[in-house]
Amino acid sequence: MAGLAAKGRLDFTDRPLKVTYHDPCDLDRGAWIFEEPRRVIRGLPGIELVEMAHNREDCLCCEGGGNLEMIDQELNAEIARRKVEQVLDTGAEVVVSACQQCLRIMATQARRNKLPLKVTDIAQLVRRSLRE
Repeated sequence: MAGLAAKGRLDFTDRPLKVTYHDPCDLDRGAWIFEEPRRVIRGLPGIELVEMAHNREDCLCCEGGGNLEMIDQELNAEIARRKVEQVLDTGAEVVVSACQQCLRIMATQARRNKLPLKVTDIAQLVRRSLRE
């Protein structure tokens, strides 16, 4: 996506939205990919990216990838609660990630607690910004 956007091969339209980005463990601490997703997000017209207190290599894990919820549901719910609180502290309308497990954990936490938070994949955010 970053390459296509940089080459001008994607046609975007201005759609204002305040977002924060959750760094998935496999991408950040696993592959050391921090800036590429942010570059994509910052390249979308109207999108304001706000960082969480813990981001990049210091990002708080959602614990979705380790299947913690199968072993200790209470601990998993507490970790998810802390993660979503940090997201809400940014004032963002949407949390964006590139991991389906992270998205599922945060969306479940928001839904169960009736929190005003939308959760979306980075590809969905790009799709939302494409001119129709």
